[in-house]
Amino acid sequence: MGFLELLLDLFFDLIYPAVAAGVTELGRERRGGLDPEAAAAGQVATGTLCVIAGGVTGFVSAIIFRHPLVPRPVIPLGASFVLMPLATGLTMHWFGMWRKERGSYPSLLATLWGGALFGLAAALARFLLIQWRG
Repeated sequence: MGFLELLLDLFFDLIYPAVAAGVTELGRERRGGLDPEAAAAGQVATGTLCVIAGGVTGFVSAIIFRHPLVPRPVIPLGASFVLMPLATGLTMHWFGMWRKERGSYPSLLATLWGGALFGLAAALARFLLIQWRG
């Protein structure tokens, strides 16, 4: 087993589920009877976890797909900093609305802003890794 396989196993078996569970649990705390200060701290922590999860996801995707996913003449360099947060934010907003309709309270990740934070961090990690490798 190579180092990359070990790293990916560790990520998908331990780190990613822990971060996802943390985002979900902190999002659930928002609906409880928390005082405003604790709710604000929970939102900051959840936002931080969204950024970390997005950065790790972007890093792993840049390792797996070692080139830009769309050729440069089609989409200019750096456009992913706008397109990815927008697409991810809208998708997660839709998912959060879908969950609300079914009686569940979505986490911060399942909102426009949580999805946008996740997408921006993923785009930044991919951009830095792909540009660094040249």
